[in-house]
Formats: sequence, structure tokens, C-alpha cells
Amino acid sequence: MYPLRNTKSSTQGDRCVKVLLDAERRGNDRIKQAQTYRVKIVKQAKIDAEIEINAFRKQKDDIIKEKLRQIEHDIELEKILYDRQVDATIKGYDERVAQVKDRVIENLLDLVTNIKPEIHHNFTVRKEINETGTYTRIFDSLHSGRRC
Repeated sequence: MYPLRNTKSSTQGDRCVKVLLDAERRGNDRIKQAQTYRVKIVKQAKIDAEIEINAFRKQKDDIIKEKLRQIEHDIELEKILYDRQVDATIKGYDERVAQVKDRVIENLLDLVTNIKPEIHHNFTVRKEINETGTYTRIFDSLHSGRRC
């Protein structure tokens, strides 16, 4: 059978085992604490990153909104400028119409009432071709000195 153990050394061995088990338990506790701390730090880092991202996004959105407001303001100024230019042009046209209206009406009435019948140039050309079989170009006083 087994020899009897020395009680003194077995007590010392039990203490060593107990010390080792206690050290292992403390090591496991430290590992769990480190893991818990790591998880806590990672969660806090994610929260901090999300806060920073949202702040950055809000800052950029504010910048974009300000630029859009400025663009809309510039567009309104351009619209006002163009409206003024169009109004000035229309006013100029209205003034010109008022100046020449009577003269235009007189000219139209004159052209309608004072009829001066003339034979069209093409008719005389066609008539000459029909009569002679050819057409001779001559100086035409109707076309202000140009040859026809």
C-alpha cells in the first residue's frame, strides 16, 4: 500500500496548493476585471465617437445650410436686378412706341389710301420671255441702281 505521508509536509503542500489556487482565482478575477474594463472603454469610445460624428455632421450641415441661404439670397438679388433691367427695357420700348405711334399710323394710312399700282418685275420678265423666248437684263431703276 501507500506509505503514510508526513503530516508536516502534507500541511505545507496543502498550503502551497491553496496559495496557488488563490493566485489563480485572483488572476481570473483580474482577467475578468480587465475584460469588463475593456468592454466599458470600447462602449464609451463608441459613444464618444458617435457624439463627435454627430457634432461634425451638424457643423457641416450648418455650413451647407448657410451656403444654400447665401445662394438663395444671391439668386433673389439677381432676380431683382434682371426684373429692373427688363422693366427698364420695356419702359424704353413703350416710350419709343409712344414717340413713333402717330407716324406709323400715318404711314399705314398713307400706304392703304394712296395706292400706286405697279406691275411686278417678274411679270414683265415672264412677258418678255413669252414674247421673245429670252430675257435681256437691263438696268432697273426700281432696284436702286442694281442690275437685275
